[in-house]
Amino acid sequence: MKPKQLTIQAYHNQISELCDLVQEIARQSGFNETTAYSCSLAAAEACENIIHHGYGGETHHEITLNIETTVTGSLMLTLSDEAPAFNASLKPEQSTWSPENPPVGGLGLRIIHRVMDEVLYERTSSQNILTLIKHIQQ
Repeated sequence: MKPKQLTIQAYHNQISELCDLVQEIARQSGFNETTAYSCSLAAAEACENIIHHGYGGETHHEITLNIETTVTGSLMLTLSDEAPAFNASLKPEQSTWSPENPPVGGLGLRIIHRVMDEVLYERTSSQNILTLIKHIQQ
């Protein structure tokens, strides 16, 4: 499958278009509905973090998604933005909380690391490049 690219404005109402594309490509690549949704959820959480923490709220900035399937069948999502540097590949520290009183917010990175097989980060000049990889289960 040919790689696809989508650039969205850093507004919360733009994220659903990006998520729809991730789910569609994941399904076309052979992932089941649950896994396709998980990949979409990870992309949504990453975009939310970029908008909220990176850009400081909705702005005229952009987020670009490159999505491709590797020769081994893995799905690779690469998100790039021009927010200040932030390494999302580092797993967040475990904290304890009760299921009766879960935290509001602050779970995005945990979700990303839980549902994706690899989370990679690099900073090139003025860009954050976050790569999320999900391997197809054989």
